[in-house]
Amino acid sequence: MNYYLSKFERDKIFATMTPVQQAYLMDELKRGKRTTFANILARDKGDVITPKMTLEEVEASLGEWRLLDFIDAGPGYKQIKPPFKCQCGKVLRYQYVIEHQSTKEVRKFGIVHFEEHTGFPPRTIKEITQGFEKIDYELDESLTKYAQNWTLPLDLPDGFMLPDNIIKLIGLRLPLLDRQVAKLSVKIREYKLSLRSIRKSTSCLPKNKITKEKVTETSPRLKIDETFVMMIEPYLKSKIISAKDISLKMLADLGYNESMGKVHHDLYVNIIIYMDGLCAKGDYICLSKNNVNARYKKNKISI
Repeated sequence: MNYYLSKFERDKIFATMTPVQQAYLMDELKRGKRTTFANILARDKGDVITPKMTLEEVEASLGEWRLLDFIDAGPGYKQIKPPFKCQCGKVLRYQYVIEHQSTKEVRKFGIVHFEEHTGFPPRTIKEITQGFEKIDYELDESLTKYAQNWTLPLDLPDGFMLPDNIIKLIGLRLPLLDRQVAKLSVKIREYKLSLRSIRKSTSCLPKNKITKEKVTETSPRLKIDETFVMMIEPYLKSKIISAKDISLKMLADLGYNESMGKVHHDLYVNIIIYMDGLCAKGDYICLSKNNVNARYKKNKISI
């Protein structure tokens, strides 16, 4: 689907949104452009950018120009006093503000004079402007879907935990981008497959009671792999991690009950094995461990 909007269409839809929705979309637009600008300059310099690096870390690594701000003065930009201007004196609706991180020199200009006022090579300017166009297009996509009363085209299975950024969008009553829907669809599919895998692994296990078993004498029945890790990670958000509580909660989310003693026990053992592995890496500290429970907490000094 084509989501391109004219300035008039964009302004008309934007005006129907709440101030909170407008502020969120503008913050995302600015951050998207800052990220595009920083990543392209870093790549041109030959800097290594890793997925774990924040935008601020990427900008700091440049040591030169960074995109300080992007301003949309709105449809009444010609009436604003004082007006937003380009270095050449032209009154602007869309103003880009860059800052040299060493000298603190600030330059302000429109997209047309990007090359003239930055001194970047034409190839770099082309990449930056094309990157900005993609960010603008995603704003058009959000606005178009909002105007069409978009709804999530996916069924969320019981127990599935939405990522924080998706929860925020839904809370603001804003639509997801196509790329976000595609990514969420993959996560839901992986979650459903992991449910089937765990149910298959536990379906034929005999009953037993966790209190009658010793952890050290039991070998795990469930495979600790990427699926298991994906299943357990959402449960590791408490300050104190209880292996017993997590195993009971996971079983409840999977549709089992506490009377499934052996199933509970095997899952409980695997949680301990996984948590002990995180302790060995320095990510967690074991607070206590006995035959019926083990408790852990996050290691604040882990690297």
